[in-house]
Amino acid sequence: MLGALALAAGCNSLPPGDPPPGAIVSNRRPAELSPAAAEERLQTSFNAFVLLRSEPEIALRLAANDPAALAVARRLVARSSRLAPVRIAAAADWVLTGSIAGETWAFQIDSPAGRLWQERLTVAPAGTALK
Repeated sequence: MLGALALAAGCNSLPPGDPPPGAIVSNRRPAELSPAAAEERLQTSFNAFVLLRSEPEIALRLAANDPAALAVARRLVARSSRLAPVRIAAAADWVLTGSIAGETWAFQIDSPAGRLWQERLTVAPAGTALK
């Protein structure tokens, strides 16, 4: 009975007439962050990941496409180690991969079972004035 009422109500949920002209949803580029703001957002997400895991310890092997991404990955682990038992280990099964390519920062943790965490951010080029 409730399903029939919901269907009947749905028939009258759109206003009469033609849809408005132009795009209904804008196709804007993702927000650009400063490098510092991007690292802060990564850190917040990474902290949530390590705090919500039930493992007694998280050991991560680091992999990165350049020294800057490797440095960010090291800082993520170092800062989170104050909150939870997370550490860098050369022989770990879980891999924290970092990539900084142009304006895109991509970081993820993969395990033999699959992807466990990921963040992808658009970062403004150095010297860009942000709003």
